[in-house]
Amino acid sequence: MEEKKPFRTIEVPGGLNVNNLGAATNILGTALRTTLEALAKRHGNQAGPWLDDMESILIREAKGTIAEGLPIEVDAASVKLGIDILQMQLDIVRHNLIAKDGD
Repeated sequence: MEEKKPFRTIEVPGGLNVNNLGAATNILGTALRTTLEALAKRHGNQAGPWLDDMESILIREAKGTIAEGLPIEVDAASVKLGIDILQMQLDIVRHNLIAKDGD
């Protein structure tokens, strides 16, 4: 009997490329923004310390990632890109919350 893993494995037919990595980045960015918007509802749709704390945690965790087998320069550039995308999503949520507050 095959042991069931506690998580899904990912198989990419044809291997990773710019197109499917771009699509994955878009999907994950949208998922993150949706999650942050759901959290915002629990905080009265207000930007505030909770969002600042979440940003700090997410960035700290992102900085702690390491891609095995990549040259250090490539790994550092990849982490920077990931953090830039993460911060962009946080900025969008923060901007939308502040704009709603001003209405």
